[in-house]
Amino acid sequence: MASFRPGQTLTTREPRVTVDAGLPVGVHRFQLVVLTDSGQRSAGDVVQVSVVRTLIVEPVRPVEPIGPVLPPTGPIIRREP
Repeated sequence: MASFRPGQTLTTREPRVTVDAGLPVGVHRFQLVVLTDSGQRSAGDVVQVSVVRTLIVEPVRPVEPIGPVLPPTGPIIRREP
């Protein structure tokens, strides 16, 4: 697993790199340079990677009634104007 550090070169003989998940939020630029067995270097290929923080929001659930709704138990008084 590779830990990328700004300004530091990461050297590997493998064609793949497993990256740790510790990159901070923001835009990061990476440059790949390949060195052949004969010592020749390729032109650098630069890529930008954006790391974002994903906010997972739980869906809102409807509120259930606390208990059954009962009809009034006494007379209904209406006031007339």
